[in-house]
Amino acid sequence: MDGSIVVSFKVGSLDEIKNTLKGWLPHIKILQPEELKNIFLNAMKTWICWQEGS
Repeated sequence: MDGSIVVSFKVGSLDEIKNTLKGWLPHIKILQPEELKNIFLNAMKTWICWQEGS
């Protein structure tokens, strides 16, 4: 056992779950849907660039 859990949500839109997941960063890995995973990756890349002053 690696301590992992799988959490499932039924929501009307991806926006409904984004704020919940932000509270679990960096301790989560988004498996599905791919669109949500990409939204988070792009947001984090943008944030990192902004933090670095680029």
